[in-house]
Amino acid sequence: MNTNDLKSTILATHARLFKVVFQKSDGTIRTMYAKVGVERFKSKKPNKRKVGEYSDNLIRVFDMEIKQYRSFNLSNVLEFECGNKQFKLGEVK
Repeated sequence: MNTNDLKSTILATHARLFKVVFQKSDGTIRTMYAKVGVERFKSKKPNKRKVGEYSDNLIRVFDMEIKQYRSFNLSNVLEFECGNKQFKLGEVK
């Protein structure tokens, strides 16, 4: 499975809870339980700063444990699990 397939699979979860294990940019391994499409916690007064250039491999999700938005690099995913779909290390390129 490549990163585009993984991204479409994550976006197709339609706000269902999923688990993702990935390597952070500092090299540590992180397990996150997250959702996409969560609008409830968006700020009513967002700051005006512009978002710089970003990679197509980054995906923004809502971390259900800390109740904050986070993003991760799809190319660093080690494991993804949602319902009956599971992908392990080496299957994501």
